[in-house]
Amino acid sequence: MSNPVTAAEPASRRLVALGVIGPKGAAPESDAALFDMESVPAEPAGKLSADRRRTIRQLEALRHGRHPLGLCFGARLRLHPDAPPADDRAAPGPRCGTCVFRQPWGAHGFAKCLRGEGGWATHSASSDVRAWWPGCEHWEEAS
Repeated sequence: MSNPVTAAEPASRRLVALGVIGPKGAAPESDAALFDMESVPAEPAGKLSADRRRTIRQLEALRHGRHPLGLCFGARLRLHPDAPPADDRAAPGPRCGTCVFRQPWGAHGFAKCLRGEGGWATHSASSDVRAWWPGCEHWEEAS
């Protein structure tokens, strides 16, 4: 079996035979003819950081009507009945930032929920309380 394209043929004939150009120098019918390659899969997204994964989990909890702080402690902490929508940070209503229990805690003063004995505080970012979060069922307005 012989190869239909040989080096002895003129360059234009070789390019036509390979599908790079059409007959009489016309452009090929598709870009697929330019390359004899399979499609390359998209680059997999890089692994998300622990902080980013936690943020995504917290947003999912908010979308399902649960307070994100409950994720840290394995508790089903519901949102306040009058809580604003989680996706509207400017809406009025009870928010963690206006709650009496949200206080600076530890040497660096990160905002934690200090409700009850010991509060909902750990020595990690997982128990940090964002001011924009809708208030939980235990929300009380700070005076």
